[in-house]
Formats: sequence, C-alpha cells, structure tokens
Amino acid sequence: MPRNVRNFWLTMDVDGRGSTVETGPRGADDGFTLNIFMREKGEVAGVVMQVFGSVNGDGKLVLTARKATGEELQVITER
Repeated sequence: MPRNVRNFWLTMDVDGRGSTVETGPRGADDGFTLNIFMREKGEVAGVVMQVFGSVNGDGKLVLTARKATGEELQVITER
C-alpha cells in the first residue's frame, strides 16, 4: 500500500520486467486512463479494454472498465 493514500493506486506486474510498476494520480480531483491492447492472429487488434478512474461531481470515486464492444462495469465509492 502506498504511503500517501490517493484516489486510486495502481500496481502492475509484467512477466519479464524486473520491477513492479506502481503509480497513482497526485491531485485530489485527478484520475487515470488505462488502455489495454492485444494481438489477434498476429495483428494489433487495437484497444480491447479501457479502465478509467475519475472523481464525479458529487466527489465520489468512479472506476469504469469498458470493453471495445461498449459493455461497462462500474464501481462507485466515497472518497
């Protein structure tokens, strides 16, 4: 867990990488966007999923995972 609690904290382990990637937005109203690309039959299929973290107008934290098809899953919490 990070020393400073941020709206979102991201950690990522990738095979072949020597260290874990850890980061998070700094500002109280800041968020993030994660784009995930994949290959399909040797070609880059493009962005197959996006994950967004944001602060809505009510000050709640919103995490949205959106598939390329438009299907969404959303989690909303109090800050």
